[in-house]
Amino acid sequence: MTVLRYLLIGILFCSQSVNQNILANNSLRNQELPSYKITIDTAILIVAHRINNTYDEPAIRIKEIYRWVAANLSYDADQLIHPVPYTSIEDLANQAVKNHKAICQGYTAVFDILCRQCELKSFIVHGYVKQNGQLLEIPHAWNAVLINGKWQLFDPTWGSGYLDENEIFVPRFTYDFFNISPLESVKARMPFDPIWQLIDRPRSHAAFMTGIETNVVNPINFNDSITGFLQSDSLSRYNSEIGRIEKSGLDNKMIMDYYEYLQLSREVLTQNRKISLNNQWVDISNQAIDLYNNAVSAYNKYIISKNGQFRKPPLSDEQIKDQIDKPDQLLERSEILMQSILTDDPELKNHLKKINQSISELRKAIDADKLFIDKYCRTPKASRLGLFRIPATKAKPRKK
Repeated sequence: MTVLRYLLIGILFCSQSVNQNILANNSLRNQELPSYKITIDTAILIVAHRINNTYDEPAIRIKEIYRWVAANLSYDADQLIHPVPYTSIEDLANQAVKNHKAICQGYTAVFDILCRQCELKSFIVHGYVKQNGQLLEIPHAWNAVLINGKWQLFDPTWGSGYLDENEIFVPRFTYDFFNISPLESVKARMPFDPIWQLIDRPRSHAAFMTGIETNVVNPINFNDSITGFLQSDSLSRYNSEIGRIEKSGLDNKMIMDYYEYLQLSREVLTQNRKISLNNQWVDISNQAIDLYNNAVSAYNKYIISKNGQFRKPPLSDEQIKDQIDKPDQLLERSEILMQSILTDDPELKNHLKKINQSISELRKAIDADKLFIDKYCRTPKASRLGLFRIPATKAKPRKK
């Protein structure tokens, strides 16, 4: 029998545009999908180690993280046209540090990794921006960090410098985008998910884009919402974020692109969970097949003895009982494993059906022989030969 093995699916969110004035792009979410095992670059670990050993206060650690990221990375405008592929937040951060340049996704990735290495709770916020009152049709990413029980906003990309009219990066480190006031940040940055505005009465997309204030967005307790969001599993995160974005309105293409990315990510995660579960069921069914085949082997040894009327070689009643008990016990363990499998996958169900048919056939044979042995052992020895009529048939093992 063929061992079923399902392949996991992975997606990355990617939306690139050319921008002349702002350092902006999208990045992977904190709960990127799928998960890859990537070693964090040594340079990042060294910086985190130095910060941890030098500063105890979270407020000072985050300032040093911001300074290091904004001052040590240069903006790579070429990536807006020729994006560099990556597989995870760690991979993205490693590339940024190795090349000493990135777009906003790289800045936020390094910032996020350093925060986590320095025991600070961090989240990469995705949204879009305005500059000089003009809406820029390109996604942007920045960071939210929990410092002394309060969420704060940081934009290390904008703190690094700017692009001139020729799209040449001009380094200009500034703390202007360190611990940005939520009310100030929302004038220039609009998160796709309203909870990351960090205000209880979030601004609407329409108000952000037009400058005309409205009261269409319902008040929220962003602290409670963020706490629940971060404590939930990935699927629940997708569901809650999609729901909030729907309620906030799909008012431009950037929001719609991110919304569709979330929906696709949710579908992939759902399918991957199903595939992972089915793979577990396949593993269990293979264990059941192994037990079944061992039961077949033990049963066939019993059949050989039975066909020799338990005299070639001669066996005591206890030895005969042991011979039929062994395949019975092995088959019972196989049956228990098979009964634990619950799946709706048609291919896997057909696979399991065939296994169960073989198990059922062997079960009937073993149960019949258990009755035979019980009768055999209760029959006087002088009359036992009359119990044997025709040679018993061996059972057949199954292939995985």
